[in-house]
Amino acid sequence: KYIASILANNKTLKGFDLSKNLLHTEGAIHISKAIKKNKRIASLDLSQDKIEASAAKYLAEILRENTSLTSLSLENNEIEAEGSKHIFQALAENKILTTLNIGNVRMGEEGGLYLSKMLQENK
Repeated sequence: KYIASILANNKTLKGFDLSKNLLHTEGAIHISKAIKKNKRIASLDLSQDKIEASAAKYLAEILRENTSLTSLSLENNEIEAEGSKHIFQALAENKILTTLNIGNVRMGEEGGLYLSKMLQENK
């Protein structure tokens, strides 16, 4: 929560690596809200932070509203199919993000279908 409030107002950082900090879902929600306000962050790494599907809709808001984020890593989190749906729907509209790491997010076959649809729509 404290890191998020500082991040929201920071005007110099362009990349932020919070991997392996065990933010959990609540922390990811706070970070998501901060990144929506910060228009300078281009790279965000939330790998291995125990983020669950319920935080994905907040992460999806970043992808819809933030115009500076070009790289996002969600590797080794528990996003699952439900969360991947929110993220991939947002990415279908996003023309800024160029790098997405979703390795081992346990999205399953259903999440794979959402990914496939997003890739067809986001050209």
